[in-house]
Amino acid sequence: MLKKKMLKSSSSFCSLLNGVFFVSLIAMMLSVGGLVPRAFIFVPALLILAYLFSAPYEDAVLFFVRFIPFFFALPFTADFDNFNLWRIAIIIVFLRWVFTVLRPAWLAKIDLRSWLGRAWSEHRAEVLGLSLFCFAFLSLSIVQDIYAGLKQFIYFVNLVLLCFVIRDLVASRAGFLRKLAANFFLSGALAIAIGFLQWGATYLIPVSVFHLWWGQVISLNMYGGNWADIVTNFGNTWFSYSGGGLRLRMFSLFPDSHTFPLYLLMILPFLFLLITLFEKRELREQRVLGISFLLLHLALILSGTRGIWVSIIAPAIFLAVFRAKFKDLNALTRKIALSLLAFFVMFPLAWGIIFIPQFKDETGSSGALLVTRLRSIIDLYETSNKGRIGIWKKTIRSIEAHPVLGVGMGNYPVVLKEDIIASKAGASAHNLFLHIAAIMGIPALFVLVWFFWETMKRGFQFLTNAAIPREYRLFAYASLFALVWILAYSMTDVALFDERAFLGFMVFLGAVLGLQGIAHRRRT
Repeated sequence: MLKKKMLKSSSSFCSLLNGVFFVSLIAMMLSVGGLVPRAFIFVPALLILAYLFSAPYEDAVLFFVRFIPFFFALPFTADFDNFNLWRIAIIIVFLRWVFTVLRPAWLAKIDLRSWLGRAWSEHRAEVLGLSLFCFAFLSLSIVQDIYAGLKQFIYFVNLVLLCFVIRDLVASRAGFLRKLAANFFLSGALAIAIGFLQWGATYLIPVSVFHLWWGQVISLNMYGGNWADIVTNFGNTWFSYSGGGLRLRMFSLFPDSHTFPLYLLMILPFLFLLITLFEKRELREQRVLGISFLLLHLALILSGTRGIWVSIIAPAIFLAVFRAKFKDLNALTRKIALSLLAFFVMFPLAWGIIFIPQFKDETGSSGALLVTRLRSIIDLYETSNKGRIGIWKKTIRSIEAHPVLGVGMGNYPVVLKEDIIASKAGASAHNLFLHIAAIMGIPALFVLVWFFWETMKRGFQFLTNAAIPREYRLFAYASLFALVWILAYSMTDVALFDERAFLGFMVFLGAVLGLQGIAHRRRT
């Protein structure tokens, strides 16, 4: 009975939350699809901001989490049309947290010396995460382009605000993790549904029509003119060029096919939690979650992101080590292993789908494409792989030349001797750890690795606590599994820095770091 109550809305505003969400989503889709003038997008924007400002605080946070894949750019002027709504929305949510939860009167009573001591001993991961911003700020002192550096610094500060909010709510409010799981999963389920529509619609139209329409209509209305120009005229990751054929990859409303699967990996632990909670519910609900579980893994494959495919080796090794060392967790290990099974079972299905010619004007063998793309993973002379290796070499040389503070936030193109504006088109080290070392220095890289280590320790301590309910322990296990997968993938890309992927990662990290509060409540 208690679980059923926890799965309900946090307040009587549940119906309003759903109503505002779906009205805003429909209005956004009409505008993004070009069915109404672009200026119409301000209508759902004002509705969303009004709701976030006036709704019960918990519901406002859940709404924000639901809407992460669908936040859109605001066309203030013809030259300034890429300012995304999430930037305003997260400030409203964060300030409401400050004034609703922290309260200035409570802050004034803090003994700073005592608080700092406890923070390092009890919240080391959080302190390490915050210290990265100290390195980022210091790196601004040596940048070539201070405007680009400040812009990226403010961008990441803006994004990280969500982690504070989620961590506090998970830690302090009983049942919030379950509500968070339902809402975060809904965002992913809708993104997957749109992804299948985006990917499947191209069986009916030529590739040139899709490219132009998605670039000059969807991308323009969703992200602004600058991004539309980049993906239409300069480059994108929408297509796979392998096996003598051209194939569209699944990316939903995300800017590219790399950020979309990353977001799905962040959804995975929350889906595991929901599946466990619904084990004794109606068969229909179990089927919906089970089908969603399979479709999520199919979407990971159809994204065509080779880094996601090959990096599954890391979580597979992780599970094998856990199974050997912690036999008392074997029941949970078998459940998590279902993700590996689903991924590999979906590959034959994906292969069968790819045999069907996708575009009317496609040439080459469709069936050969998946095999060719798999083979290309280990082909060092393949164009993409060769380019990455070259970038890694240049990045390592740059780190050797600038080991302490790097080249500065927002100035990575300097490493490649490109114009700073290239960062807008995705100039990066194609490796999260090398990228951090290149722009912020080796000490920042050390702190980043330490932060991830402390985060994993937090999850492990929670997982091995027998006093914690089984569904929460499974969530911790699935989170460790997903984090290993995400970090392994980040060895080949920095897609994590995309705003949607990073917001999802802040929800993910906030939930994992908040587990400490759940454990504390169980002890008391």
